[in-house]
Amino acid sequence: MAVALDRFAVPGEPPPFSDQTLIDVRAGRATVLGDERGVAVVRDGELELVVGLEERGRGLGTAL
Repeated sequence: MAVALDRFAVPGEPPPFSDQTLIDVRAGRATVLGDERGVAVVRDGELELVVGLEERGRGLGTAL
């Protein structure tokens, strides 16, 4: 299942992923892992992780 990264954007907060990360995802240079609760983007030994707004405060970020 493909995860839509834009669903993790929260109005009034900075974007959850850097512009370069989004470029790398589109170009196939990054791997997207996750589901509707949270997602991680892995590229070049780096990890960007975001937990969905409705899942925050439930320990998912800590568990990951």
